[in-house]
Amino acid sequence: MGLAALGPSDSMRSPWTARPETKTWLVVGEAEDGATAVTLTEQLRPDIVLMDLRMPGMDGIEATRRITALPD
Repeated sequence: MGLAALGPSDSMRSPWTARPETKTWLVVGEAEDGATAVTLTEQLRPDIVLMDLRMPGMDGIEATRRITALPD
């Protein structure tokens, strides 16, 4: 299962990457801003997106709107 952790904070990723021994999640992408989050989600097509709502530039709310509007 692919997980895209999209946000500027390293602490946001830590719960998902700190326990690699579980092999439950594979982080497939990380974005520093909303526009990059949309681009990476479109390219990588992760199963789950963990979005920081307070991202620089395009915030996580607008990025989520654009991601949910992407074609399947």
